[in-house]
Amino acid sequence: MRSQSRLPIIFCVSLGALGCYDAGDLGNDPFLCSPSLPDCPDNYICACGPMCTDASGNVPPTISYKNPSHDPNRSGTFYCMRISDIGTVGDGAMLTTGLAIPKSMPYPSAYTPLVPALSDSNWPDQGLEPNNAIAQATGNFDNGVAYGNPPEKPLAIYPAGDIDVFAVNANNEFVKVTLAYVAAHGDIGVALFDASGAMLPGTSNKDDLGDGACVASGKALTGDYYVVIVGEKNAQGMDSVNTYTLEIDKSATPPAACALPSQADMSEGADAGADL
Repeated sequence: MRSQSRLPIIFCVSLGALGCYDAGDLGNDPFLCSPSLPDCPDNYICACGPMCTDASGNVPPTISYKNPSHDPNRSGTFYCMRISDIGTVGDGAMLTTGLAIPKSMPYPSAYTPLVPALSDSNWPDQGLEPNNAIAQATGNFDNGVAYGNPPEKPLAIYPAGDIDVFAVNANNEFVKVTLAYVAAHGDIGVALFDASGAMLPGTSNKDDLGDGACVASGKALTGDYYVVIVGEKNAQGMDSVNTYTLEIDKSATPPAACALPSQADMSEGADAGADL
């Protein structure tokens, strides 16, 4: 097995707030990392290779790679993986992004699959992937347009375990995020995060189990922020896959109180995958 060094990881940690240097292309997965030391050079992310086990000893499905030269036999170990090589993140694949949005309680009922069901051949926003981490965030969606309603590009949490991240550049502006989806097809979590990967207090829908979601910053923001959207498990442990619409609004004054989308909007979000 190829010997791999932790020295670059120590170097990144020692830089502290300065962040990691851009070392260019270092190959597929040049360095070891860990959940406690997740720092990687620019354009790399700490992720667990195929057949990793979680804290309970369970074996989650693997990350898929766009680069076929990636060695699939690196099992059970965290590596700094080149972001451009990561195609999709399977259910439970262990990326150390910290972009989880725990709900205060799980959705109580079994999920009812969409018709037609989401699949690799019916994957509405595959062209936006990978956008599973802050470093992969999709830009130009923070313009007040409702994305996901035809004729705009439909959006989806797919496959199970998918995370969608959208960049927001604010200039002393309030940010409001509105999602439309039908929770019976799959509950969705949404929150605002800062550039360090920390969730902004009071900006998640952690206490909501109904259809649709609306969250807002409690103060004007300046700089780079991120809308993070995740699928949530239900009480039976089933992972969510679902379509949704997304609107990100910025304003110089506090926005109107959050109002959930209309039932028609939510139906359009649920049907978005069928409108391709």
